[in-house]
Amino acid sequence: MIITSNKATLTAKQSNTYSFISNFSNFEKLLPKERVIVKDISSENIVFEIKGMATIGMTVIERQNDKLVVAESSGKNPFPFKLSIFVTETDLGSEAYLEFDGEVNSFLKMMVETPLTNFFNSLVSELEKQAL
Repeated sequence: MIITSNKATLTAKQSNTYSFISNFSNFEKLLPKERVIVKDISSENIVFEIKGMATIGMTVIERQNDKLVVAESSGKNPFPFKLSIFVTETDLGSEAYLEFDGEVNSFLKMMVETPLTNFFNSLVSELEKQAL
C-alpha cells in the first residue's frame, strides 16, 4: 500500500527544510500531541504510540543531500513499512511531502488507509506551521 501525503509549501530554503525534517528529534513537533505519545526519540530514531491504535518505531536508513530522507519500521510495528520524505526547491522556498510504502494485506488496508492518509497529511500541515 502506497500513500502520498499532500505537499507542504514552505518559505524556508530547501536546505533548511531538509535539515529540520532529516533530524527525527524535530519530528515530535509535527505529531498531533492530543493523539500521540512519544516514547523515545533521537536524530536517527523515533518510537511513538498513537493512542488507541499502535506503537510505531522508525529508523533513518538513508539521507540524500537536501532531497530525501528514508526511514523504515523498527521494533514492534503492526506491519513493515518505509517512509520517504521528499524535499524540493521552489521559487519561493521549498516543498515537502511524505510517501508511505507499507506491506499491508487487503483487509488491513481497508481499515488503515484513511487514518494513515489523514495522519500523514496532518504531519505536513504541521510542517508548514514551523518557523524554519
